[in-house]
Amino acid sequence: MQTRTDARNKQHLVQLLTQSPFEKQAIEYLTDFARNKFVTQVMESVQYGCQEETVEQAAVTLRVWHLTFSAEYRTVVLGVDSEGMQQYSCSCKLLEFAGIVCRHIIRACQQQNVSELNPRYFLSRWRKDPSDVELSIQYISNSLRSRSHSEFDSEATILTSKESTVDPDMIYHDLNLYCK
Repeated sequence: MQTRTDARNKQHLVQLLTQSPFEKQAIEYLTDFARNKFVTQVMESVQYGCQEETVEQAAVTLRVWHLTFSAEYRTVVLGVDSEGMQQYSCSCKLLEFAGIVCRHIIRACQQQNVSELNPRYFLSRWRKDPSDVELSIQYISNSLRSRSHSEFDSEATILTSKESTVDPDMIYHDLNLYCK
């Protein structure tokens, strides 16, 4: 079983693709899969321009556009909630849809000299927190103990048969939902 120390030691083996403090933060929090998706967003953020539109007491609204396709833009709002925590939203809705911080928010944060993203935006479904791994193992072992051998054998036959339409990614996805 992986311990928290093992997870922290493993992060030193990952090679940085950018010098972004956001990527360093992603190494600390995210699984390899999610980190790769996030780093793609970080690398693509350099292709975007950014300009402040409005500044209010607790929020700033920015226009973010691709440097090649300047007619199209996204609206990003960077703000602070009542507890003093950073809040982000983008009109592309990638953060809400996929749970990955988008290139528009990253670009807006860079423009505003934000050096670290609010950790709550590294969603639990994408985190490599060993406690989630322990929960997954515990769930699987409890499920296996509660089933009869015949049930387990019939499910194993279905999963390993050539006609099986079970997608391994969906099993992973369902397991992540349980660990949420």
